[in-house]
Amino acid sequence: MVIYLLWTALVFFVVASLLPQKYKPQRLPIGAIGWIVFAIHLGLEPIHYIEESDILMALLMVFAAFLCVIVAHLMVITYLQVKKGNTTKDLVNRENDLFSLTKITALGCLFYFPFAQIPSLNHLIISTVASNTVWLSNLVGFPVERIDWNLMTLGGYRVEIILACTAIESIALFMGIILGTRAELKRTFLALMASVPVIYILNLIRNTFVVGAFGYQWFGTGPMNINIPDLMILNIDAQTYCLHDSASFFLSHHIIAKVGSGIALFFIAYAVLRLLPEVLDLIDRLWFEIKEDINRILRGD
Repeated sequence: MVIYLLWTALVFFVVASLLPQKYKPQRLPIGAIGWIVFAIHLGLEPIHYIEESDILMALLMVFAAFLCVIVAHLMVITYLQVKKGNTTKDLVNRENDLFSLTKITALGCLFYFPFAQIPSLNHLIISTVASNTVWLSNLVGFPVERIDWNLMTLGGYRVEIILACTAIESIALFMGIILGTRAELKRTFLALMASVPVIYILNLIRNTFVVGAFGYQWFGTGPMNINIPDLMILNIDAQTYCLHDSASFFLSHHIIAKVGSGIALFFIAYAVLRLLPEVLDLIDRLWFEIKEDINRILRGD
């Protein structure tokens, strides 16, 4: 069911994004349906995260679903106002901003969903990242051996590459934002070069670091003395922790690599925003519209 919801939402996003200019008002209700379906998908996700004791992600999914509903509501009321002949500058700007957000989401989903849901593409990207990780590990002096399409070993310790290890989520997010923003071709190209290849290369370095730390047990061989509530705060489910209870894997993968990735993404985002200030302006306007819509709902307008 979740897969069907994702693809259904994507279809509505794409249709809304591809409609010709003469059908511009119709983009809004079509996009609104996509956002409602996406909100339903996100609203079901907390069930999965609660089962894994990941309360933080469960709350994040609820908040994201709420934002999707607000975006859908904004699209509906904007469409109704346009139908009444309201063509004020503020309304036109809101319509364009909502369309831009839908287009960005459609592009990001188009880059991510195929790798997540189509087995052949999923196998391809994971296998490619695994090969590149083995190559980089050997290049820096780690005698890593590949024992399967997504498995490698060092010092008798096995590491598995999964979709989350490919950085495809971050790559898809930046591609959607950059290609969905109307800007000069040169700035768009520079923003892509400052994000996509940089994210991929840094992710390979991250994977190599984790493989080396785990294979050589840089931070100890015993399990970490940590309580389940602390795992929830760190956004780590108990099953994953028990699977890799080595202190070296825990510290390198869940702490050092996550913090490093967060810092790297911050600077990459800063570079993209410097190249494409239109993105920051769009975020600022959309956040204002969302707050105003929430206030209207609370007032009963």
